[in-house]
Amino acid sequence: MLEIEVDQTAPNPARLTGLIQATAKAEGKHPSRVSVEFVSPEAIADLNRKYREKSQPTDVLSFPFDGSFPQGSGGQIIICREEATKGAATHGRLLDEELERLVIHGMLHLLGYTDDTPEELAAMEQKTDRIIEEYRG
Repeated sequence: MLEIEVDQTAPNPARLTGLIQATAKAEGKHPSRVSVEFVSPEAIADLNRKYREKSQPTDVLSFPFDGSFPQGSGGQIIICREEATKGAATHGRLLDEELERLVIHGMLHLLGYTDDTPEELAAMEQKTDRIIEEYRG
């Protein structure tokens, strides 16, 4: 069973939890634990620098658990609300819609997807659109 922990400072944690479950179901994968945490621009910039060698903040980072973690498969999704707000404005979306997309995007990374090329990114965006459509019914 998938255990999900969403930062309670998140807007609509129940919806974000549902989207994580919907993503796992849509992809036919069953991680054991996923957590979502919201951090400051400084904190995400530090993580981005340490793990991706990029010196600026980003909107979302994902850290999959490897086989050495006792909790099994899954991982952690880290989101910067301030960067998400900028992304929402850039894409003409509400913040809640942008956060939904970021949670799904982060979850897809935990499930093994990458976005290192424009084609991979486009595929992830198409999956995100499909998952949101299915979730909304």
